[in-house]
Amino acid sequence: MDSLGTGTYIGEHKRTLDDKGRLTVPAAWRPKKPKDPAESAPAGTFLAIPNQSGYISVYPPERVDDLKAKLSKVGLKDRAVRVKLTRFLSKLHEFEFDKQGRINISDKLLSGAGITKDVVLLGELASFAIYNPETYASHVDGTDDELDDAFEEFDL
Repeated sequence: MDSLGTGTYIGEHKRTLDDKGRLTVPAAWRPKKPKDPAESAPAGTFLAIPNQSGYISVYPPERVDDLKAKLSKVGLKDRAVRVKLTRFLSKLHEFEFDKQGRINISDKLLSGAGITKDVVLLGELASFAIYNPETYASHVDGTDDELDDAFEEFDL
């Protein structure tokens, strides 16, 4: 586990945006508060990224750092590369948790994912996703045979 106390995101959680558009994230997924009151709270920016499959991917600070490292190696001599990078970066939204463990995702990202009120949070081990419930249902609609296939494919 990293210094923020985050790092493993698992499970499925149904939530509702509050009247101000805030989303309460499961306690286990939030940055951990220091046990010693003399220590300052951990700092770290999370990053919300629109996913091509119609949901929002959320990267914790350690994944944000990885993304920064990757993007810093991108050659910017080619105009087409610069344009793609600019378009990508313009769609991102950074945030931190408030004291009650809530986050506020941009209206643009929520709208792009078809989210108005209800959401499904899905842990993806090193990150988590925010889904419109209908999109989520269509992504996970399957049989127990698929679960068996996953166990076999991942050698579990």
